[in-house]
Amino acid sequence: MKFQKTNSNTPFQLQLSAIELNNGVRIPKLKLDGFIYGKPLHTAPIILVLHALTGNALVCGENGWWNQLINEDNPLNPNEFTILSFNIPGNGYGRLNIVTGK
Repeated sequence: MKFQKTNSNTPFQLQLSAIELNNGVRIPKLKLDGFIYGKPLHTAPIILVLHALTGNALVCGENGWWNQLINEDNPLNPNEFTILSFNIPGNGYGRLNIVTGK
């Protein structure tokens, strides 16, 4: 697995090696798009935020759906943590159509 663009508050892409889905479709390389909020990677504890299938990786900032939880006045403080979120495959915001594997 490898990261691209690991600056704080920026989009990133996580590339995983080959994955085989339950329907037998094999995806040679799975790329997940997401965001890193708060501290840069490897500098603070990491909080992984997952979303519903209809959601997306925009968990804080403009149009963030967790703005009330992820801010300087709450326990999920981006000044203290690295907050990682990514688009779940098949949700319509990422790169992968879960049915076709493309």
